[in-house]
Amino acid sequence: MLLHILGTLKKPDNGELLIARQTVNSFNGAEIRRTKIGFVFQDYNLLEDFTVLENVLMPTRIARKSIDLEKGMHLLEEVGLLSRSHFPAKLLSGGERQRVVIARPLCNDPDLLLADEPTGNLDRTHAQ
Repeated sequence: MLLHILGTLKKPDNGELLIARQTVNSFNGAEIRRTKIGFVFQDYNLLEDFTVLENVLMPTRIARKSIDLEKGMHLLEEVGLLSRSHFPAKLLSGGERQRVVIARPLCNDPDLLLADEPTGNLDRTHAQ
């Protein structure tokens, strides 16, 4: 519940939520979520018909920012998936999917990164 409130997916019962010095309300919640917050979900939520690189770059497209292929490739290198950059997401193993999910929100340089057990599906080596 707390992650949903912090991620502007659910309204708090009372009080106010400030993210990046902005009060979140019904008018700006989606914009703040799109540009200021990164999510690492437990379920992968990958776009199966897109490549690994396209999935990593998707938050940039949604935020209408310029696409930085070099940054996307660097993030894939960081999570050990550079060789899979043009591989269809639907053919990845569970651990590979989780690493894409970790790299994806970082392409937008979010002010706030929310993660729900981000390494729970990874082996010890990749969790590090």
